[in-house]
Amino acid sequence: MDKAATQQYTPADHLGTKFRRIFLAHFDRFCQVWDEKFGKTYGYYRKWAEQTIRDFLRCSDPRSGFGHLQCPDCNTSRLVPFTCKRKVCLTCGEKRKQAWVEWLFKEVIFNVRHRHWVFTVPLCIRWVFKKDRKLLGVLSHTAAAFLTECLKHSCGHGDATPGIVAVIQTAGDNLKHNPHIHILSTEGCLADDEKNHYYVAGFMDYDIMRVAWRDRILSVLVGKGAIDRNWAARLRKRYPKGFMLNGFIQDHRGNRNLMKRMASYIAKMPISEKRILSFDEKREKVLIRYKGPVKRRSKLPGHRVAVKNQLELLDPLEFIARVMQHIPDPGQQMIRYYGIYANAARGKRKKMKQLGAPEVVEADFEERSTYRRNWRRLIWKIFGADPLLCPRCGVKMRMRKVYTMKSEIDEFLHEHRARLPALLGATRPPPLPVAAAA
Repeated sequence: MDKAATQQYTPADHLGTKFRRIFLAHFDRFCQVWDEKFGKTYGYYRKWAEQTIRDFLRCSDPRSGFGHLQCPDCNTSRLVPFTCKRKVCLTCGEKRKQAWVEWLFKEVIFNVRHRHWVFTVPLCIRWVFKKDRKLLGVLSHTAAAFLTECLKHSCGHGDATPGIVAVIQTAGDNLKHNPHIHILSTEGCLADDEKNHYYVAGFMDYDIMRVAWRDRILSVLVGKGAIDRNWAARLRKRYPKGFMLNGFIQDHRGNRNLMKRMASYIAKMPISEKRILSFDEKREKVLIRYKGPVKRRSKLPGHRVAVKNQLELLDPLEFIARVMQHIPDPGQQMIRYYGIYANAARGKRKKMKQLGAPEVVEADFEERSTYRRNWRRLIWKIFGADPLLCPRCGVKMRMRKVYTMKSEIDEFLHEHRARLPALLGATRPPPLPVAAAA
């Protein structure tokens, strides 16, 4: 941990966030009216998603368990409530994302030029991925296999393999269902030989790739029975230039923070607190901000541009429905690794100790077993403050006891109910999400 990080940590006021207040005020009513109002649009009701939300609403609640810290010098005590560790929670999701970015650059990413790809599907077939969520994995596998073939062909070496990190995202900017794949891939391919030759890819024609991507994903969906051949033929005529995909070169060798910010972006949460502009409890309206395509006057028919500040006024129940549709099913992997970044390939390189060329990026943080679950260091990384510093004298506090049993929790909270606000400490508004720092 950075020695300069001596600022004392003030916990966030989770109950004061607009995101959490929306769920606290309307989630019970939302569960009662799902079939009537949202079943036709959003599909069947998922009990797992409901349990995830209820766990999120108990996040940082001392009644769910806490750790008791005490200063060895002045005996000042502080309680640290347990967090929910759910992906829908903005605070826990941010910590999870930061830990993943660190692990990615410690264990996976090579010190070579990378490219950020986005693979999309048109609006008219997005519903098939909502109907069958297993097709999201198929979409990821298809995009990775397609990109692998393109990179191999561009390198001119069929036996070489690229490194691919694919992130499945299901949310558009306005929280509507928009399945797409973000990919971080090496700019070239690594040969499977003793010298570990790395071949840089040449020119790649995006126009040809878009048409080929259209044909590939439609063929896969037809093979899975998600769509029929006649519909696939109509889609080929409707989209003669193919389905949209883009590739952006990201060279992190000169600026490592650039790639970390990009990795943080592709794994971002569907919504952030700063995009919820207001929540009017009396009128029951939620105002969100997003980037979206709008029509403008142009000589080109249907020409669209992205506008930064678009506003949408939502009913709280509609807002909750949009958020819940992006909660993954149990065990569903939203981040996948292919090629030389696959788990098997990484394990093989470690076992054989073949990390010659290209070399893995050198990390400036602790070992994997430490940084993955080090709550103190993640708090420092996100908020720039040390949660273990005593608020009175600044000395590092020690963990006195961890309370997990309900009887012990209730007894402690009842005994110290008068000084409970002092034990929990002062709170502050939650910070805005930040990109990964160096």
